Amino acid sequence: PMHGVSAPCVVNYSFSIEVIIKIMIELGKKKQKTPKIHDIHKLFYKLDESIIEKINQHFDACSSREEFCRYLASTNILCDDGETRSLFETWRYSYELPVATASMWFLRELFISCIEALKSEFPEIWKIYVERKEDFKACTQLSEFQKGQIEILEEIE
Repeated sequence: PMHGVSAPCVVNYSFSIEVIIKIMIELGKKKQKTPKIHDIHKLFYKLDESIIEKINQHFDACSSREEFCRYLASTNILCDDGETRSLFETWRYSYELPVATASMWFLRELFISCIEALKSEFPEIWKIYVERKEDFKACTQLSEFQKGQIEILEEIE
């Protein structure tokens, strides 16, 4: 099996994206209950149309909508047992796979675009982060990846 240092990044990005999308689904205009799934692809299409459009606009600016759709569909992996699993579910146990691939570029851009959508659609939620970000920074248990995510959030601010 191929093992690499990218697994923690893929797991953290995919889980972060999942949580942000679930927050936006829960608070969205559709007033729907958030599904208890890890499937970013399915969760994405449960978002309000205005949020989907904001995320699509981000990708229109840095690549193309077609490329975005292709990458979004690739967030699910068909496993040997015939089941489809999300990046989060698969990469948590990537050592069990002969090989696993994911686009770090796409995950980073999706994370940034989800944060941008959250900021514009739900400023009251973003305000909570801004007010408490020093608490996050003060945590001595942060991994280098988590520190990197905080730096990205500060750039977005």
